[in-house]
Formats: sequence, structure tokens, C-alpha cells
Amino acid sequence: MNRTIPMLSLALLGAACSSTPSAVEVTRRGPGAVVGSWSSEADGSTLAFARDGTFRLDRGTVAITGRWRVEGDAIVIEHDEPSPACTGEEGSYRPEIVRDTLRLVLLRDECLWREELMAWPWTRP
Repeated sequence: MNRTIPMLSLALLGAACSSTPSAVEVTRRGPGAVVGSWSSEADGSTLAFARDGTFRLDRGTVAITGRWRVEGDAIVIEHDEPSPACTGEEGSYRPEIVRDTLRLVLLRDECLWREELMAWPWTRP
């Protein structure tokens, strides 16, 4: 019996798992890792991070804009004025990307509305 094939399969499986982007890789790759559009699995809202440090959150009838930046392994989000929610309050989240899914893990946020929305996975449309 040839034991090389099962060992090769395990090696390939391990390599595939280790190549999945993590929060550390997002930090290493910089803001480009989260730039683009994401769709919420909660309600279909769209969240678009632009390279220039701005974002737009579109909830259908309401659009919220603001600024975002990377601090260490966190993304810090602040809504523009006049925003219907969370004006002037920053939220800090650790991004984790696996394939086409973004999870924003709460570090701190005083805005309960944003915290609840960000808790859901976001996928590339």
C-alpha cells in the first residue's frame, strides 16, 4: 500500500489552510485588503471602503458616509456629519478575511447601532 498519497493530501490541505488571509495578513497587506464593496448577510446593506480612506454604508433608504483608517491590526470607523447615526463616535474593529467574507471583530464602539450591524459577516457581491 502506498502511504505517499495520503501524506501528500495532508500536506496540501495544510498549505491551503495556511494561505487563508487572517487579521495579521490584512495588516501586512494594508488597507487594500478591505478596499471595495461588501454586502451584509444581515440585511443586504452594502459597505464600500475606498482607497482614499472614505466609506459609504448604504442601507437602501439611508446612506451613511464617513472616514476609516488602519491602526495596528484594527480598522477605525467614524461617520461624517451630519450622519443619522453615531456622529463623532469612533468604532474600532479587527478585520478578518477568509476567501470572500469579511468579519469585523469588535474591539470597541460606543455606537450600539453600528456595533450590531458590523457583527454580521460581509461578503463580496
